[in-house]
Amino acid sequence: QLGAEMLGRVIKTLSENETLNNLSIDLSRNGIGPQGTQYLVPYLKNAKFNALDLSDNGLKEKGVEVINSIKSVQRLTLDRNFGERDAEDLATALSTYIATHPELYHLSIAGSSSLKLGKGLRTFFLDIHRNKTLSELDISGNGIGDPLFSTLSSSLATCGINALKCDNNGITYSGYVALKRAVEKNNSFFFLDFPLNDFEADKPNKLKYLELLLSITRITSQRQSSSPSNQFWKPSPFHFDIHWATPSQTTVLRPVPADLATHTATYY
Repeated sequence: QLGAEMLGRVIKTLSENETLNNLSIDLSRNGIGPQGTQYLVPYLKNAKFNALDLSDNGLKEKGVEVINSIKSVQRLTLDRNFGERDAEDLATALSTYIATHPELYHLSIAGSSSLKLGKGLRTFFLDIHRNKTLSELDISGNGIGDPLFSTLSSSLATCGINALKCDNNGITYSGYVALKRAVEKNNSFFFLDFPLNDFEADKPNKLKYLELLLSITRITSQRQSSSPSNQFWKPSPFHFDIHWATPSQTTVLRPVPADLATHTATYY
């Protein structure tokens, strides 16, 4: 862990370098906490990010100030930072940010068994139907249940989101009936991550649940095959480094972009 003050210095240095654009920076698991956000906020206002990961930092109620301070970001990951008491303020901040920052195409606010946003996301789900630029959304692990998932599904029928991850939300067969209706209406929806844990939990409806999920998959697969040049759920820029060749491992591990496959990493 670098600590919040040191992270603030790092962001300040990077943001002041005029030769750097579209930064991808992973600040996850650095123990920032609510108090540490004071070191980040002043410098986030000047930086433009391709990707910013602030997962597992315990931002809590101060996370809203962090979101409001980000000048520009295309991929924003805020996983496991908030609980239900923070959810309503977070939902309002996200709705406003998406409406005013069309460059943001990927948002992840996944929760966990101890950090769930739950019903507080309602405002965000209601507002998202007006969005046409956000295309990838991860709300996994937030315990939203069927009624709130139906609210989200209604918005998905008309918004720009084309890829969704939503497992571990306590969503049953009934919830995915609503999603299927939305997918049928929204011709730009191309990807649903299979909700294995929620599927396994709904034992009374397992067979028809599987049939329903497979029917959604058939729809999205047909759309993907008709648009082979499109990339759905784009890979994170933070998940490629293990594939580079090194002095001790000269065999390139797939996948590496063909034009970069000859590059090697040197360690000192």
